[in-house]
Amino acid sequence: MPAVEPSMTQPAPEPEADEEAKDEGGGGLGMDAAFGAVTIDGQLYNQIALRPEFSIGKLGVGLDVVLYMDQDGNIRKDEWNDYKDVIDKIMYVRWGVQGDPFFVRVGTLENVVLGYGLFMNGYSNMMEYPSVRKTGHHVGFKLGNFGIENFVANYKEFSFSGESTGLGLLGLRGTFSLGKLTFGSTLVMDNNQYLGLKDDDGDYIPNVLDDFPDDAAYKVDSDGDGRPDQSPDEWDIDGDGKTDNYPGTGLDYRNWDDEITRKPDPFDISENPSTVGGLSVDIAYPILNMEKLKLVLFAEAGSYFGTADSMWYLDENDMAKKKEVRYGIGATAPGLRAQIFNFLTASVEFRITPTGDFVYGLFDRNYDLERVGFVNLPGMGLTPQTRYEKLYDNPSMMGVFGSVGADILGLVTLQAGYQHMTSDVAEVKGIQGSIGIAPNLIPKVEAANAYILRMNVDDPFDIVSEGTLLGYYVTMGLGGGATLTWNFRQSYIDLNGDGTIDTDPEAGEVVAQTSIETGFSF
Repeated sequence: MPAVEPSMTQPAPEPEADEEAKDEGGGGLGMDAAFGAVTIDGQLYNQIALRPEFSIGKLGVGLDVVLYMDQDGNIRKDEWNDYKDVIDKIMYVRWGVQGDPFFVRVGTLENVVLGYGLFMNGYSNMMEYPSVRKTGHHVGFKLGNFGIENFVANYKEFSFSGESTGLGLLGLRGTFSLGKLTFGSTLVMDNNQYLGLKDDDGDYIPNVLDDFPDDAAYKVDSDGDGRPDQSPDEWDIDGDGKTDNYPGTGLDYRNWDDEITRKPDPFDISENPSTVGGLSVDIAYPILNMEKLKLVLFAEAGSYFGTADSMWYLDENDMAKKKEVRYGIGATAPGLRAQIFNFLTASVEFRITPTGDFVYGLFDRNYDLERVGFVNLPGMGLTPQTRYEKLYDNPSMMGVFGSVGADILGLVTLQAGYQHMTSDVAEVKGIQGSIGIAPNLIPKVEAANAYILRMNVDDPFDIVSEGTLLGYYVTMGLGGGATLTWNFRQSYIDLNGDGTIDTDPEAGEVVAQTSIETGFSF
């Protein structure tokens, strides 16, 4: 009886369809065209998309060539003004699927799990699509008793100069089989978490802190008059009505300003890289490995590490304070995963954090949406705060995580999970779930799915807050090969760092992505 690899016992994928799961039999060329509306950065665009797909056996290639036009018929140039944009048009290139002796996928990544999910569980690089397009890879191979997996989230984050050197989010895993036992080790690292801050002009100043977010040449406007501090036309930097003391300009210096009050230089992502990562070891043993029943016993333990040694935060009196950033140890021991008759999967894990300061599944489907946010500190303004810094500060805890997935007669698919960690002074909980229906179970409905993910929070039912991802999609058949798809996804981010979510659309703290497409297959 062969050893069971972790890839055979991973949790059910999160709701959105994964191209890797498509049937590899046969081959050929397919073409989808779509017309509709999509919201990008809060602005509505009309889109025209061509999505050809080519497959021969294990080889598959998918492209995503899209034009976005505003209400005036102007094409959105952000998709075509850089050589890197060509990479974005490659939706995926794949060979095989995870679990094969050799597999590779380059492009979009839907449901990446490394090991047993202690650090990376269900990561997707598509959560900000289409406003942010990422191209990464997930590759793996087996050679005898050894196995290797490698993962990179986004090639655009590659940097090899200055303090910003790094590869963004990446992972590496190795396994070794000895009889029925499989030993593994997983490394996951985000080399600079601050790369999650939006920076449209590429000057390493986040948009929210950049007075000129669309112009890389300028970044500070101390008096808010629309003229950069560095501009030769700015004669009164601090707006006090006095001419700045710049000899040689030919201005009247009888009312010189010898004390010019300037805004401090904003936070620079390249000069302040912050790394967080995790290293774990695991072991698995297949108790049962029959055709209709599989049961795997496993354990995984690991620790976080990082470069941040301290962080700013607001205390209970709303005062700015600094505290040490700690990196804790966590374990899943034991864990059980079962597959029954190919229609029911279940898992239960006993979890313990002996040192505290540990986050289960930090790199999950929500990671890119919450990679870094802000806290508003008195006298300091908006200060970046990473997802790890927001979640890590917990005492030693223990608890359970359980999940179940079911395919009910090929008509309805269900997946649900619940986490409950406790200590004498705190609790950490979480929920996840999805429901989907088979094509045409409801007349004219070719696909429908709804989902929610809210993990590592104290109240899993406080939906309108950071940590929530929810959405749905519905595809209606219109006849003649035409379809209408409505796709909606929503999350929340505390942009002003006040600890609450402002639901006013102008505040930008409710992050909603909506697309409506009319599609054609030929």
